[in-house]
Amino acid sequence: MDKYIFEQFITKIDGKDASNFFKYLLMNSQEKIDTKERRYLQYYPQKEKAIKLVVETSKNKEGKLNIDGFKFHHLSNQEWEFKIVTPIKSFPNTYIVKRSNNTGSSCIRLINEEIIGKELKPGTTIKGQVCGIVMSADIFKNEDAYREKVPVDKKGNKTVMNDGYLIPFNLITNNDAKLSEEERNKRDHRRDNLLTFKSKLKNVEEIEISMFDIEIPSYYKATIDTTDGELDIIIPRTIVNKYKEKLTNGNTIIGELLLSCDLCIGKYNDKVEKN
Repeated sequence: MDKYIFEQFITKIDGKDASNFFKYLLMNSQEKIDTKERRYLQYYPQKEKAIKLVVETSKNKEGKLNIDGFKFHHLSNQEWEFKIVTPIKSFPNTYIVKRSNNTGSSCIRLINEEIIGKELKPGTTIKGQVCGIVMSADIFKNEDAYREKVPVDKKGNKTVMNDGYLIPFNLITNNDAKLSEEERNKRDHRRDNLLTFKSKLKNVEEIEISMFDIEIPSYYKATIDTTDGELDIIIPRTIVNKYKEKLTNGNTIIGELLLSCDLCIGKYNDKVEKN
């Protein structure tokens, strides 16, 4: 999934280029974090260090470096607190969580997870810097334009989604207890880690990026209000282009996002070393 996200915001990685791409990140990463089991190498393609590319590595018994994972994250202005409910085993470093007051249910992907130094058991409270990476969406000029496009059901009613909710819709519907095991297995679970959302955009800004000396399309960053608080989201140019108008404050957006959470904040910043 993170390879796909990287390609949406930066450039395509052909299979033959993947090895060279990871070698480049390993050799040019600006920071490293060492934990008992793992080393996280962090590469920033921008001077502002907004985008963070994290390569997860470990050493085998012969001392050879293994690349275990690759994560894409984006800096935001929000730090949220959660309680762990259970891991989603089919997605690495991904958990079902609740708010710290035990309300609401969501799913979240963690960055630099092992920096905590303990297993994240049910009930464990975590705090991290969060961002929303928009994976698919429709954008409308305003709320009225959105409501106009909502289809009418057989009874002549429109089902309008309220602003602010982050709903693990795919996870809920694909794993409904009313379904048989066979029915659940037949469902497409590839988007079970995404959250359905709708909100109005504010603080919209277009961000330029330069990497590998190639021309890269700009992307957009905006803030939305959610039931958990403000959330900065990033939107790839491909989604904005479908809208065919200039993205501005007040636009309504509805779609799916990956909620990403970097645990390396506060006291854990002391573990970050220059590479």
